[in-house]
Amino acid sequence: MRNLSTWLLEQLEQRRWDVGELARRSYLSEQTIYSLLNPKTPNVRSDTLLKLIRTLKISLVTFAVQLSGMPEYRQPETLEIADLCDLLGDDERRVILGIVRSLFSEAKDDPDEI
Repeated sequence: MRNLSTWLLEQLEQRRWDVGELARRSYLSEQTIYSLLNPKTPNVRSDTLLKLIRTLKISLVTFAVQLSGMPEYRQPETLEIADLCDLLGDDERRVILGIVRSLFSEAKDDPDEI
């Protein structure tokens, strides 16, 4: 299992963000970010993790899979859809779900599409 500090450092490097940028975008203090980057930080508050996840625009599932070190079990596009849907409001998610169900229903009618 990967530790949070290593994972978060990788996220910062991928985005070319520094601590100040993550703090600004997440509305967390720089002191909090530095604390998260310290592998000896024992516990992290759930609301802090949720702010990070939202700021990094990933789903809770993606966060858990990445932190666990388990291989991705879904196609990258599926994870991207899940991540983006997590950022939408309830009404928008229901619309997206309706579209996906409709597409699936059409594909079931044409087995070559599945």
